[in-house]
Amino acid sequence: ALKIDLPLEVETSKELIKLNSASASVNDLILALNGTIQNDTVTKNILTDLTYKLSSCQIKNLLAIVPPSYQSYFNGIDINGLLSSDGSIKGIYNDKAMPLLDLHLLLEHGTLKYSSFPLPLHDVDGDLTIHTDLNSDPLSYVRINRFAAKTPKSEFSTEGMITHLFGDMTINLNSNSSGLTFD
Repeated sequence: ALKIDLPLEVETSKELIKLNSASASVNDLILALNGTIQNDTVTKNILTDLTYKLSSCQIKNLLAIVPPSYQSYFNGIDINGLLSSDGSIKGIYNDKAMPLLDLHLLLEHGTLKYSSFPLPLHDVDGDLTIHTDLNSDPLSYVRINRFAAKTPKSEFSTEGMITHLFGDMTINLNSNSSGLTFD
């Protein structure tokens, strides 16, 4: 069931929308939004200054709302766990620019089985930050604050940074494992 609570203020003269604790939910997936969106008619830009929070939800429930035309991308993948996110979307949107996305993702109690990979993962926990405008290579990075998982016979963890996401990636990770085997 779709539910929308959209308290907002509209300033038509400025083509400005202010979202005040707006929320939308589909089944158990709840998204909260605050901030502003403005259409700048002079520069023909859309100006965004939004914060969001995605409540903790089962990944299977999230995948259930993926449009059918994209479902085939998940063939052979069995994934679950709790995913939550918060962050901000701030800046200019137009034909050539995207606002800066500062996204924080938290995965807890995850499991992953992939038909093309022989080792199922369980007890997957992760905490990462994605910072990008989807255009600027030097500006964009993924910071892995924590990622850990177990296989039937081993466990591993990693943390670190991945920079220059759209060119020559630089990957600087500190990883640990115990009992790791590829048999």
